[in-house]
Amino acid sequence: MTAPDTVLTDLRSGAPERVLAALDAYDDCAFDLEHLPYPGPDPAALGAWPAGPPNEVVRRFVRLWLDGDYVAPPTDAEKWAAIAAILAHPLDFDAVFGVALELKIAGPEALRATLEGLGDRGAPRANVEHLAECLLDGDASIRWVAGVGFAAWPEPQRGWAAAVFALRDEPFPG
Repeated sequence: MTAPDTVLTDLRSGAPERVLAALDAYDDCAFDLEHLPYPGPDPAALGAWPAGPPNEVVRRFVRLWLDGDYVAPPTDAEKWAAIAAILAHPLDFDAVFGVALELKIAGPEALRATLEGLGDRGAPRANVEHLAECLLDGDASIRWVAGVGFAAWPEPQRGWAAAVFALRDEPFPG
């Protein structure tokens, strides 16, 4: 098992190969141990890829936050704040789609908490538009929570989401 200090240092390094090594250490521990001895991976580590992290890296971060079995499990608030922080990085459509799918599975409360955190932190326009598109394919409760969540955002992000709702002939609160 890689020492926790090494894993956390690798996550904070800003070097893609070291971030990947840290993710491998999480995976090794998940395979070998009953509980992960590390905290959830810091989404700031995704900044090692300035143009946006590869989809597989995003999937691994999301999986670790949502499915990781930690010695000290994160609270729901910490999980959804981490997912919001992941969405604040430049991502392509497939990565946003994967996160949106996880949010739809997790349910309206998880979506509400994530959108609240993301609205506070901000996200690239493409992420906002892709996320709105993906969430509009959810059931009525997901669409409603998405509309209310996006409507609470500041401009210009609120307008970006509202435009997607308009294109889909979906009502947008506010």
